[in-house]
Amino acid sequence: MKRLFLLSVVLVVLASCVPLAFLEEKHEFIVEVVGDKYLNDVKDWYQTSYSDYWVQEHPVVVLYYDGSGPYSERQEFYSKEKDFVAAGGEIVDTNNLKNNLNKTWSSYTPIYDVDVWWQVDADEWQARVRSLSRLELVDNKVFLMEFKKSDEYFLVQSITEPSHDSEKDVYHLGRLKRDSIHGFAVFVQEVPSKITLVSNTKILGAEVVWPE
Repeated sequence: MKRLFLLSVVLVVLASCVPLAFLEEKHEFIVEVVGDKYLNDVKDWYQTSYSDYWVQEHPVVVLYYDGSGPYSERQEFYSKEKDFVAAGGEIVDTNNLKNNLNKTWSSYTPIYDVDVWWQVDADEWQARVRSLSRLELVDNKVFLMEFKKSDEYFLVQSITEPSHDSEKDVYHLGRLKRDSIHGFAVFVQEVPSKITLVSNTKILGAEVVWPE
């Protein structure tokens, strides 16, 4: 009994020594590099210090689109005709790219929590989205993005909208490929307005399932 008590004390002490950043749930910050033009600049910005998952409040994931299908899909979504960079869903001014990326990253505040898990009885990945505030935005989409690791970024292979089960309030992601180089991300994003002059495309919450 005494040994059990001492063990409990040790565990409590150890837990108290762990920084809160290690215990808090992470909300990833998505940087999209659409096309080749700014890829090296973003890679130069995304240094090793930025890639330390545990010390970041919003860990960075760099998603790169080459000239294949997803490239044109993101061009259309953002209403852009050429290569560009979007951070947290916001188009980044490339004249001072590194500084602007830092500003957008430091001010990022997710309003949705995205949870992703493997549902054993359904033999598939599933996700749920819940609000982190009283603000509910109805004009948004949930995207599923599958990627492959390449250097310090991830090459996007597909982007789709998963089906939603309103009765169970879950998104069915299916049997996705995840191994040492493959992973995927689920995120909520505002839909560009066709009525107002200002089109919001902010990413409101994301979870990344990293390669194993």
